[in-house]
Amino acid sequence: VKAVLVLILLLPSPTSLQKDWSVTLRNMASLIVKEQNPANLMAIRNNFYELLNHCIPANLILKVIISG
Repeated sequence: VKAVLVLILLLPSPTSLQKDWSVTLRNMASLIVKEQNPANLMAIRNNFYELLNHCIPANLILKVIISG
């Protein structure tokens, strides 16, 4: 499963077919950069746990967020 998710992430895909989790990751990254306060931290934490609950590996989440 992890290899398939990494492969999906690395393969170029049309923007109309973007995955929901990649959109969530981009929103998380922009929220981190936008403003750092307790409310945003809680929203980011909730998104992180939701992604983990949908079997997106933690290292993949962090790698995508760090890369921008």
